[in-house]
Amino acid sequence: MPHNLSIVLVTPEIPTNTGSIGRLCLATNSTLHLVDPLGFEINNARVKRAGLDYWKHLQLVRHKNLEAFFYSLSPKAPTVFFSTKGKKSIFEQRFQKGSYLIFGCENLAPPMLFVSCYFLDDPQNLNINLWVNGVARQQMNTSDMGRSVEEVVEFATWLITMKPGDMISTGTNHVGLGPIQDADKIEMQIDKLGPKLHVDVKDEWKRTWPSEPLSQMTAFESSIRSKIK
Repeated sequence: MPHNLSIVLVTPEIPTNTGSIGRLCLATNSTLHLVDPLGFEINNARVKRAGLDYWKHLQLVRHKNLEAFFYSLSPKAPTVFFSTKGKKSIFEQRFQKGSYLIFGCENLAPPMLFVSCYFLDDPQNLNINLWVNGVARQQMNTSDMGRSVEEVVEFATWLITMKPGDMISTGTNHVGLGPIQDADKIEMQIDKLGPKLHVDVKDEWKRTWPSEPLSQMTAFESSIRSKIK
């Protein structure tokens, strides 16, 4: 394990956990980054008790939100995100000098759907995949968007003043989506935006919807479907 690591806790909720991790950071000469909002006051007695008398010597950096943390990083800073859904064991991961080890709060994984633009070489070239019950429904690329990311941002900022952390919600290409039913399992993944997003569909009325017949698809939709293996 290399030295000069940074441990990043995104909105931690349990003070004793943070205190213990702070003590570990001091023992390994690592920097602790805390991303607000925290679930406790930093001067909480339980934080200091878990950190023993070493807390005052800790290299501690506070960030007002996740965007501010990403903004503070070098574009080439090595980052490692930890999740119970990850496919690689920690023992398989090769850590680089100066790596940032990023953990979500105790009840949630790191918010992987929101990634700073500084970590994307080209947001207009990201593969988007969608599965329903393990069957591929969509296999698109952000280059297929009707308007580029720059055009969308330009139009939005022409209408309103946007601030860091604001989110623009756009429409989607509906090719291949079709209806979903109660108990369906949906998975979605976008390149470089972390692990798959898993959604379990629940409909208390147990409604059902007819599937879209292939004969009703346009030629363009059919060509896209044919690309999905």
